[in-house]
Amino acid sequence: MGFGEKKRVMLHDRAGLQFPVGRIKRKMTYMTYNQKISITSAVFLAAVLEYLIAELLELSGNAAQEHGRKRITPRFLLLAISNDDELMRLLPNNKVIIAQGGVTPKIHPVLLFTRAAAGFEALKARGRKSTSEKLKREDTVSVVTEDEGPDLSSGSEM
Repeated sequence: MGFGEKKRVMLHDRAGLQFPVGRIKRKMTYMTYNQKISITSAVFLAAVLEYLIAELLELSGNAAQEHGRKRITPRFLLLAISNDDELMRLLPNNKVIIAQGGVTPKIHPVLLFTRAAAGFEALKARGRKSTSEKLKREDTVSVVTEDEGPDLSSGSEM
């Protein structure tokens, strides 16, 4: 460099970004029919991509820490996407597949054993036993014989 020459400043340094603005502009010109792409559109796209990646890495890093790991794996990326509503709208599970990510942990509500907490507490307060406690006892099982069955000879015919 001679006297009076300035050092060249990269576009992403001027914009305060980490993503390469010049490379994104070049890729945008290759992808469009119109070869004239303004530099502000490339800066804007680089900023949006940088924000999305930072958000995804933060959430997946939190998921890795919750599982006691230091390395972010594709599984933690999938868990981060599935736990965040905005990322789930951007990258839905039925359209985006992450390699080595596994499946999203979900149990259908019908398969879960649920007991109404208020009803269970009310039974305990009244001194009644719950159905699971009744089934544990052997003497609650009874066999219905022919003598104890309902009387069908009362005249109501179908």
